[in-house]
Amino acid sequence: DEAANVFLEISPHPVLATSIRECCKLTNQQQSSPPLILLTLKRKEDEQITLLTSLAQLTT
Repeated sequence: DEAANVFLEISPHPVLATSIRECCKLTNQQQSSPPLILLTLKRKEDEQITLLTSLAQLTT
């Protein structure tokens, strides 16, 4: 029974990343690595760069 370790936040600005990390800590779901939280958009940052950066993080 493995817990989810990859999360995709779809929002105009990342607001859930901190909560996701805390939930993983509280439920002892920190496996060998911390959760991977990917963002789709960030306020005042180029949308394409943000999305492509998340895609790159997913493949590494």
